[in-house]
Amino acid sequence: MSTNTMYVHSVGMLSSLSDAKNSSASSRAGITRACPTDFEIEVADEFEMVPISGYPAYYLTQGFTELGRLSRLGGFALQDLFINAADSGAGGSEEIIANAAFVLNLASGYYQGFARQSSSISDGEQLSDDLNYEDLKPLYAENAIPQMLLAAGIRRKPQIEKVVFAGDAGFSNVLTIANNIFETTDVAYCIVGGVDSMLEPDVIEATLQLGILKTENNAIGFMPGEGAAFLLLTKSPKQQSSVTEVAGVFLEKDQASDFSNNHSFLAAQGLSKTILRALQLSSDRNLQVFGNLNGTRDRAVEWSNCMVRLSAEMTIAEDIYPIASFGEIGAAYGFFSMVIAHCYFQEGYSNCNETLIWAISENGFRASVLLRHS
Repeated sequence: MSTNTMYVHSVGMLSSLSDAKNSSASSRAGITRACPTDFEIEVADEFEMVPISGYPAYYLTQGFTELGRLSRLGGFALQDLFINAADSGAGGSEEIIANAAFVLNLASGYYQGFARQSSSISDGEQLSDDLNYEDLKPLYAENAIPQMLLAAGIRRKPQIEKVVFAGDAGFSNVLTIANNIFETTDVAYCIVGGVDSMLEPDVIEATLQLGILKTENNAIGFMPGEGAAFLLLTKSPKQQSSVTEVAGVFLEKDQASDFSNNHSFLAAQGLSKTILRALQLSSDRNLQVFGNLNGTRDRAVEWSNCMVRLSAEMTIAEDIYPIASFGEIGAAYGFFSMVIAHCYFQEGYSNCNETLIWAISENGFRASVLLRHS
């Protein structure tokens, strides 16, 4: 989907480091805040329990779980968004919400579901109900946005609310929905974003079982993180010296998922296709590129195969992997990348006029978004 109707007005974020502007500056400088988490694992052959390392936002989330944890993350990111929006002349938070739609991306629950299925096949019995994320989706769909707004100190409801459970590639779904809202309604703003925590007990248990969590026993895997990122989109650019436009949004379904054991050269077809569609809208194909490599083998192989396919199609002026700074952030990744790309351009950290953001999702979807800076 190509679009000329959506522009970034303001951004907000909450990471293990800080808010949008400070997190972007810190990641640019290579600053991270990895630390031991509350979860432990026994080191093989040593009979010793050691903590699993990650990127928690414990200054906000310690003692909270599930909807409470997501509400804390989302609420503080929304506060950051509205502060930045007011500084940019959008008015107060209540005024924005009264004229806005709100579209939110949350975790798909794929890891928990796949772990449950694998346990059932290998052991002949289901995992405990503690792993059943599916049961929580109706609760999240109804309450996630209101609770995040309340955590941000806002009681007014947006004109339209929509929650999707699309995981890593879900930013493409959310932006497509936002574009449709702008085309079919008269809302002035659309708040889009993603919130996720890979530090929930069921996610830790599932990813440990699947062998994709980095631990003392497994060097090839991701370190869990958590966070929230939001963008305030408008139909037309605000009057300022620099503008970020959402120029194109694309989504493909690949035959291979992260656990299909089918990451051959053909497995990069879906990712290559969605990136090529984005490149058709690029003016010079000299791009700043964001990707969600997370330390797992399958994603590295797929992106390597994709680069072979695309070597003649684009020049990567700079490649950026937010997960290296913030840990695996799942459904928040795409919006983290969009916020960081916007801040980089606003602060003069990047000379590229276009940013490509791609994602390999755990459930087999591949997404790309092209941002144009002017």
